[in-house]
Amino acid sequence: MCKRKPIFLVVLAVAILMVIGSGIAQADYYIFGFSGGAANYLDVTTGAGPSTLSTAGTLNPGGYNQGWWSGTNPNSVGNTNYFVGVYSGNNLNDFFTFNISGLAGQTVTAADLRVYTYTILSSGNLTYSLYDVSTNAATLNNTVGTNAAIYADLGSGVKYGTFTISPSEAYSTITLNLDAAAIADLNSAILASSTYFSIGGTLTPVPEPCTLILLGSGLVGLAASRIRHKRV
Repeated sequence: MCKRKPIFLVVLAVAILMVIGSGIAQADYYIFGFSGGAANYLDVTTGAGPSTLSTAGTLNPGGYNQGWWSGTNPNSVGNTNYFVGVYSGNNLNDFFTFNISGLAGQTVTAADLRVYTYTILSSGNLTYSLYDVSTNAATLNNTVGTNAAIYADLGSGVKYGTFTISPSEAYSTITLNLDAAAIADLNSAILASSTYFSIGGTLTPVPEPCTLILLGSGLVGLAASRIRHKRV
């Protein structure tokens, strides 16, 4: 009868967590760091031709309808920084709000979110995902304090696209092609005579190949040790 099995399983679980943590966990990682003070854009194509919408507006007292929310890190009114990721140990999701009233009566066939990246902090590539937003535009742009519900809203729901962002793209303009779900929601908002359309974003690190190698090596080593010490 084997009496070491429970201990082995505990050691194995801890080892897996340590290996995964060492390869994936990172104190801080983010894109759009120390941003704000300038507009971002939604480029759309309709039957009438191409047009560009801007985050410039008055919902946010800072002059641009964009920003971030966190469930743990308090924000301040008028802050147009659209930080996303982990900063000082706090998770931040971002958003962009566009006035779509000028698209009344039109059907959108394509749309791209055009954003300036500012600072990117990461040891490798990052995955930036865009989502629909259910929080109304006025509440969304009143970025005061913390709000776990709004933070969650910006990083869940109907996905509008997933994009790989490289640290080499810092201080450059990137174009993110919105998918069919985003186009459908945008057209639904136009038909409903909505004034604003918001897009939320969340960020995750991309596991590096060495992480998987370390994990595999650790499991093999533990398995070999288990075999050598097995008692019946």
